[in-house]
Amino acid sequence: MAYSNLEKALLAYIGVSSATTRKIAIEAVKGLARVSIRAAPAVARGGLGLGAGLAAANPVVTGGALGGLALQTDFVQDQLRQAEERGRMDRIRYEQLLTDLSEGAKKKTRKAKSSYNKAVSASMSAVRASKFQGKKGSLSNPQKTFGNVSKIVSKVLQGKKVARSGVTGVIKKASTPILDSRKLRLKAIALRGR
Repeated sequence: MAYSNLEKALLAYIGVSSATTRKIAIEAVKGLARVSIRAAPAVARGGLGLGAGLAAANPVVTGGALGGLALQTDFVQDQLRQAEERGRMDRIRYEQLLTDLSEGAKKKTRKAKSSYNKAVSASMSAVRASKFQGKKGSLSNPQKTFGNVSKIVSKVLQGKKVARSGVTGVIKKASTPILDSRKLRLKAIALRGR
């Protein structure tokens, strides 16, 4: 069905394309009619009465209109730009915080090496460099050597007597400085506690 001349004029006035369906156009015209019926008494009062009447009749629309007008001022535009910049910087800081926290969670702090482990490492290096337990620079049986080293370092730590010659002597010479410094530290701590 075709539109009547009145309908075409109303559609053009409210900005609805005449290519839209008739049902949509009718609903738009009805909506316009409802608004004009509500505004008619205020328009009849005229001038200042129009503004006051509309403001009293619908404060939400009035607030929206005033807010829209306020948004057009330079001062408010500057404030909006500053708020936008602040929001952008806050988002960047938040993302950096998240990455820092995730990076921090991935990094594990290394446990401090105990003096016993330091003594065993030093002793293994000394045995590897000595003529015992294989050629210089290599060990014939590293597992057996590690077992001997750990037993002898444990004896030295406990203060037991060990041989001064052979592989045992090499282990003792390598581990004693490390373990003695540990004993001195423990003794100093004990003296401070008195």
